Amino acid sequence: MTDHAGTTDVSHDDQAAKPQAKVVTVSDGVVAGTREDASGAALVQHLEAAGFEVLEHRVIADGVSRVSNTLS
Repeated sequence: MTDHAGTTDVSHDDQAAKPQAKVVTVSDGVVAGTREDASGAALVQHLEAAGFEVLEHRVIADGVSRVSNTLS
């Protein structure tokens, strides 16, 4: 909005929010506890370093239906 003096009034709501992301790791081994989720953890770190707000980091077992259900 512009006031009568020609300046622009910007409220906090109009400022750009951080982009948001969710990370999903698909691995039977990580779910079973026999493997470490190094790639998921690294992705979270890279996203945060790039300015993203990581809302969730979830690990699920392999399988098309599990992935489909998680993403829907």
